[in-house]
Amino acid sequence: MGTTPIRDALNRLAEEGYVFQIKDRGSFVGDLSPNELGDLYEIREALELFAAKKTLIENRKIDDTARKDIQKNSDLYFNYAHEESL
Repeated sequence: MGTTPIRDALNRLAEEGYVFQIKDRGSFVGDLSPNELGDLYEIREALELFAAKKTLIENRKIDDTARKDIQKNSDLYFNYAHEESL
């Protein structure tokens, strides 16, 4: 991968306020509120679960038992991740 896609991604993140850039020093993570951070983790979780299901569950080489186990573990993870902390 070249540097252009990385530079473009960092510029876009800077435009959205997720990073800030200092000339001749680099790019740095910006301050995120707890709500923004929580939202980002929820988005990441949704994307990762979608990718796992798309890759594993829809793969016809996986038998029904494995497919059910994947779904069960996905559901357990989802419930655990959204459990209110005490």
